[in-house]
Amino acid sequence: MLPIAHFQDDDERFLALVSGIASTTINDLRPTDVFITRIDHWFDHKWLGFSGKMLGSFGVHKGKRLTIPPFMPRRVASQHSYTSDASATAYHVASAPPLHRHQQSRENLTRFIDRVSPSAVFVWFSGGTANTDHGSVMVYSSHIESQNGWYASFRRVDDWRLHKAQGLSTAELMNLIERGAKTHAC
Repeated sequence: MLPIAHFQDDDERFLALVSGIASTTINDLRPTDVFITRIDHWFDHKWLGFSGKMLGSFGVHKGKRLTIPPFMPRRVASQHSYTSDASATAYHVASAPPLHRHQQSRENLTRFIDRVSPSAVFVWFSGGTANTDHGSVMVYSSHIESQNGWYASFRRVDDWRLHKAQGLSTAELMNLIERGAKTHAC
């Protein structure tokens, strides 16, 4: 399991949920690279597949080839990068440039995730969950010639509960969460 640092404004149970989801996804896919990015607060489902804006249009959502979502760098509370050893059984801290940078929106339209790494899992999650009742997680993956992305939002009632899933069925996400909870408990 890759460590996700606890920030003062993070809810520990939400962080455990994110950690379990990330760990299970990484174990399932065994990518070469992993990027975990904390966004300063909740973000909605519209970020899934969002690439940026073009002059005269509201926004561009790419099809099958995913781009780095254009979060403003000031919204990035932390980014951690990892790379695997040759057998993909262990991950080590890696040095990587920031995924999110100051640039024109149109420049992001070609920042494809497979150009960052052809074998990777990218996890974005919302920080500040100690002070709010909602959180979000978005996961992109690139592997061989395929890419996948999904988004989930959670609401805190007595504990964190799935509110919305997009790009993944509720059953698939619940399975991922349950397996992640078991991994995190070990």
